[in-house]
Amino acid sequence: MDDLMGDKPSITPVAVCSSTGKERTLSESSCGSSSTDLDNEANRKKGRSTPASNLLAAFEDGMKKREENKERRFKEFMAFKAQRAEEANEYKKKALELLEKLVNSNNSV
Repeated sequence: MDDLMGDKPSITPVAVCSSTGKERTLSESSCGSSSTDLDNEANRKKGRSTPASNLLAAFEDGMKKREENKERRFKEFMAFKAQRAEEANEYKKKALELLEKLVNSNNSV
């Protein structure tokens, strides 16, 4: 069960079943809390060295950076799209000029 929950589980089992046939002693009892349990809980709380405000600020910075990147990519895409549209218009103008020359040369013959 420790493999599933890791070293510091956020939940503890209500009871532990054993098939070894040994009687539990008072120190193994899960009903009482020993000083080591309290020490472990205190260590868990001390392990959180980053205050929530720092985490929130980091999260907001990440969100802001993602929004800026999204806006930059959108602007780049729109500029690329406008450039392609301009190139397409140039090709259409050239094609129209060539067709006009072709029609004019056929009319003069």
